[in-house]
Order: sequence, then C-alpha cells, then structure tokens
Amino acid sequence: MHKIINTIKNKIKFKWEWVKIIFINGTIFLALIGGLLLLPPTAFLAQKILKNVTGYDIKPPSTTDPRVMLPNYKNIDWAETHFKELADGTSEYKDYIVWRHSDYAGKTINIIDGNRATYQTDKVINNKEVWFFGGSTIWGWGVDDANTIPSLFAKQTNIKSTNFGELGYLARQSFAILANQYITNPNKVTKKIIIFYDGANDVSHRCGKDSKELSTNRQWQIQSSLKYTGQGNNFDFSFKTLFFQFNNFINFLRDKPAIIRTSDTEKYAQNVGCDESPKRMQEIAETLVATWQQAQNLASINGDDFLAILQPVANLSKTKIDHLPNYRTEENTQLTQQYHAIYALIRAEAKRRGINFVDLTTAYDVDEYIYLDRSHVSPNGHEILVPKIINALKQRNLL
Repeated sequence: MHKIINTIKNKIKFKWEWVKIIFINGTIFLALIGGLLLLPPTAFLAQKILKNVTGYDIKPPSTTDPRVMLPNYKNIDWAETHFKELADGTSEYKDYIVWRHSDYAGKTINIIDGNRATYQTDKVINNKEVWFFGGSTIWGWGVDDANTIPSLFAKQTNIKSTNFGELGYLARQSFAILANQYITNPNKVTKKIIIFYDGANDVSHRCGKDSKELSTNRQWQIQSSLKYTGQGNNFDFSFKTLFFQFNNFINFLRDKPAIIRTSDTEKYAQNVGCDESPKRMQEIAETLVATWQQAQNLASINGDDFLAILQPVANLSKTKIDHLPNYRTEENTQLTQQYHAIYALIRAEAKRRGINFVDLTTAYDVDEYIYLDRSHVSPNGHEILVPKIINALKQRNLL
C-alpha cells in the first residue's frame, strides 16, 4: 500500500512539475508579447518626453545630399541648407489630388497652404495672373524660393504668379488641382494664363511595370494601407491587428533616411515597362495630351488662356552630363529610348489635337552644368528656361 501511495504522489508531483513549467513558460511568452506590443508606444513617449525636456529630437541619421557637391552649386551658399530642408519636408493625403506638401517655414523652402512660396514684384500687374502646374521641376526641387520657375517668371514680367507644382505630380493630378481652384475660388475678373509643364513624370512613372491606367506612383501604397481597414470583424480581431503597430515600428527602423524625396533616374529605370509595349507608350502620350486638352477646355470655359509645355530631360538634352555618372548605365539607356519614343508621340498627338503647345525639350542644349539628375536643374537652368516660356507666350499673343 505504501508503495502505491508513493507512486501516486510521484505521478501527481510529475504532473504539477509540468503544469509549473507550462505556466512559467506561458507567462514568459505572454510577457514577451506584451513587451513587443508596448515597445512602439513606449519608444514614442520616451522620444516625446526627451524632446520636451531637453529640446533634442531623435531622428534617423542624416547625411548631406551628394548633389550639394555638384559643379552646378559652385558659389551657391544655400545649397546644403536647401537639401536638408527638402529632407525635412512632409506631405499629407488630400482627396482628389492624392498628396500635397504640409506647410513649412525654412530659409530656402516655404510652403503656405500647400503651395510653394513665389516671389512677387512691387510693380505687379493687377489684371492678370499666371498659374503654374507640374511636378517637382515646377515646384522647385533643387532651388530656393526665389529661383523657382514661377518666381523668376514673376520677376521678369511683373505678373502675379502662383506655384501649384508638387513633387511627383502627373498631369492628371494638376488637372484635379486646376478644377479645385475654379470650383472653390471662382474669379473671372482677373485674366489668368494656365501653364502645364509636363513630360518627365508621366513617362517615367507611367512606364513603371506596376503602373496601370492613370494611376499615380502612390496608388499601391494607399491600397496597401486600406487592406488594414474595411475588412470588418474578420480583421478587427485578427493577429494582423494585434501586431499592426509593431510591424510599422520595425519598418520604420528598417527604412533608410529619405534625403531625396523624389526618385532618381536609376530608381525609375529599374522598373521601366514600356519597351515591349508600343500600345502602352501610345496610351501614355494620348492620355497626357488629352489631359492638357481638358485643362485647356476648362480654362477657356472660365475665360482664361492655356499653354502646355513639354519639359526638357537630361536623357534628351545636349548639355554637360559628365558630372552625372548614373547616366551611363544600361538601364538609363533604356529609359532614354522610351523618352525619345513617347515624346515623339506626345508632339504628334498635341499637333493633331490642335492645343496651345510648345516643345521646350531643347531648352538646355547649352555647354553648361544644368542638370542635377533626370529632370531637376540648378538655378542657372531656370534662368535659361523662363525667357523661353515668356517668348512662347508672346508668340501666341498670350502676353
């Protein structure tokens, strides 16, 4: 009997040992999960407290943009500050136009109500305005406020100018902004000239293998974010929801600091998808020109004038590019071929539709260092370009 009792005790003891082990390991596991879930908000709170107490803000390590050292910026003292401010800038989602710069106050970049600040002369002509639309080249990536295309135009003409450009914008987004302006700020007293400056982004973005129809290069990002919403209870109580914040935290730590917010030629070239699709190239040309035509129609309905400009790109320009090593790559050669083909289609389509159009792709064919990359230029480039825009307007009796 004693032996049986001892056997039972040993079995009970063995079972309790396992229960104890399971309990301890389960507790440790849950503690680890809890720690992972608390890590992002704890780190955020610690950063906030540190900033409030010491004034020191924890940010990803930054480096000086290498373009500061290009010969284009020789004797320009604001260049380094400009690229740092470019890295500091943020954008926010906006209905219809997708994204827009948040307001910002800097030494070389100032954003007011989503628009880049534009120089205005003291002798401004009150009965006329010029609205500029386009991507980062119109916005002024690589130059300070005083040297954007709209600012130089205002200086040279004494006409009030507004910069509606934005980083990465396609013509379709510019059309949405134009429509917004006419809807929310109707003013038929002041005659306006609407200028669309396009080409580079519509070719490079829309030749991407992931680009479809008239999508922006942010469509995939928005669609990816929406996957975490709108799925009802099946998602609300899933493990995806539980670890959503932690996953974002890991992605934040993994990502490299984005000094250059707009994509470089090599980034686009790795994803070009027009070479084997003449139909896609034709579609890009036709939809760009169709957007211009709709913008011209909208301007005309509101009593305003319109001019579409096909912008220059380094791939097609006869200028100095020995300071840009990425333009000797096989991928960039591929992109150059696509620019040649699609730009030719754009010219033909613009002529066929009979819109107010000027081709300025040769504007930078000079023996100077103009380009910073595929499409962005230094201040000397804008000094060359703006008189050509003014001349094009005068030739069409728009000035």
